[in-house]
Amino acid sequence: RGEHCNHGGGCGHRFNWNETLVLGPFQEALAAFSADLMSSSNVVCDCPNRRVRDGPNQDTLLLRPQLCSLDPDRWPQLLEGVGRLMGVAMRTSLPLRLHLNPLVWRWLCSGSLALGLDDLAEADQQTANVVRHLRSLASEEEFASLGGEFAFEGE
Repeated sequence: RGEHCNHGGGCGHRFNWNETLVLGPFQEALAAFSADLMSSSNVVCDCPNRRVRDGPNQDTLLLRPQLCSLDPDRWPQLLEGVGRLMGVAMRTSLPLRLHLNPLVWRWLCSGSLALGLDDLAEADQQTANVVRHLRSLASEEEFASLGGEFAFEGE
């Protein structure tokens, strides 16, 4: 077996450059949690930029918005549980592989739903462009010349 890593805190990693990283049970549990959360179609979904292959952060995921509306009492519990695991991962200096969109991280860190168009563009470039265009219209006539009714539908 290889040397212990100098990771600090006696994490138990043993690394041999000719083999793969051997994790302890705690590290394996965190890795399994990350993988389960990121593969759960009930909790996360692809960001719109990925679906249309346009804009930044196409390799990230969003929290599914239906979770909040379906069961508003469990939504804070889910976020609190994820937050606690993130705290444990930070305290132990272990990676928690959550490929969440920067929009989600900003929302989690700020605790506010007041995010701007630039934040929206991180997840949905096309919708942000449409909103910018609609805001740039100078008069009711310009808006009427676009024709039709506008409706935004979420997933």
